[in-house]
Amino acid sequence: MEILKYIQSLLNQELVYGINDCHILALTIIDIQLETNYRDIYYGKYHDPKSGWLYSKNTEYPTLRDLLNTVGTTKQSIPNNGCVLLKGNHASTYWNGKVLVLNNTNNKYELTHFCSSDEWEIYYIGK
Repeated sequence: MEILKYIQSLLNQELVYGINDCHILALTIIDIQLETNYRDIYYGKYHDPKSGWLYSKNTEYPTLRDLLNTVGTTKQSIPNNGCVLLKGNHASTYWNGKVLVLNNTNNKYELTHFCSSDEWEIYYIGK
């Protein structure tokens, strides 16, 4: 239920790098499920994609994928609620047939139907 509350808190929020961008979203989803503090390592430490990349390359997990490969497993199937999804450099989460995405028109988060043809990498958190 905590994941759903977090997703709902992001709906219609404008993207702010280092605060609520897709990587912070994924880290928060991981923290909720594993009771970890990965989000705290990155929160507020960058203000655009380049500064985020420069900051993260000096951490224990230089990429989100590196962390996900440590704390989760990837499968090509229909995701479960709370799975972290990756496509290129973009991350999201799955909930009840929907995925949280950024609307390119207004730069705010919204839920859209999950389509398996979108070629997401699906990470189940926890081993």
